[in-house]
Parts: sequence; C-alpha cells; structure tokens
Amino acid sequence: MDTILIWLIPAVTPVIIAGLKQAVAAIPRALLPWLAPVVGMLADIAVQASGLGDGVPLGMAALLGAAGVGIREAIDQAKQALT
Repeated sequence: MDTILIWLIPAVTPVIIAGLKQAVAAIPRALLPWLAPVVGMLADIAVQASGLGDGVPLGMAALLGAAGVGIREAIDQAKQALT
C-alpha cells in the first residue's frame, strides 16, 4: 500500500473537481460530490499505471476521494465562520 496516496488523494481530489467545474460548466453542482470517489479511483489507477507507486485498493481510493469533499467542506465552513 502506498501511504503517500493516503494523504495525496484527499488533498488533490477537491482541486481536480474544482478544475472540472471550471472546465465543464454543464456538470450539475449536485453531481460534483459524487464524482469525488471516481476521481480518487482514477488517481490511484494513474499512479499504478505510471509506475510511481503500488497504489491502494480501489475501494479505499474511492473513500479517500470522498474524504476530499469533506476536507473542502470543512475549509468552506471555516471560511464562512470567520467572515
């Protein structure tokens, strides 16, 4: 298991989803959180295919992608609380 992916997938997933939101305006906002597990799995597959790491099980990659949504939401809530 690649421990760097455990930290990297939740951190990168919100950035990728924000990029998708900007690039493809037709994606419904309600669909974006559901894309997070897919992004996590695709990130894991990309790392394995490139030979940069062993990866993590796909189920775990999906959960790590979903965790990225939670991290983004926590940051958004903190920003709103401070303003």
